[in-house]
Amino acid sequence: MLEKYLNPSNKRCLNRIKAHQAVRYQIRGNQSFDSAVTDDLSCAGLSFTNDKFISLDTLLMFQINVLSRMISPIGRVCWVNNVPFSDRFRYGVQFVEVDPSQKRYLSDYVDMQGGKF
Repeated sequence: MLEKYLNPSNKRCLNRIKAHQAVRYQIRGNQSFDSAVTDDLSCAGLSFTNDKFISLDTLLMFQINVLSRMISPIGRVCWVNNVPFSDRFRYGVQFVEVDPSQKRYLSDYVDMQGGKF
């Protein structure tokens, strides 16, 4: 299912798919990786929910397995929201560094999952 989301910070429309898949991420400069499950995904970023607080503008290094191919973008936390009635946080991440071939592969995957508008 493809949805069109409006990014409130820059008013660009992005095609995203609902994608509940496991990802690994590392705060840039830290040694350990943490795990999360994405809420949605596009070639420009993703959102996920987690119980650990991560501040705005933090750089995260991701490992995302897309159809048996590892994608390793670096993203910046653009927004953080508290999940109501819980100790969890929902994050919006914009990819700031992505290998061009990985970005094309991810874009093709998103298109394949939901088509184009």
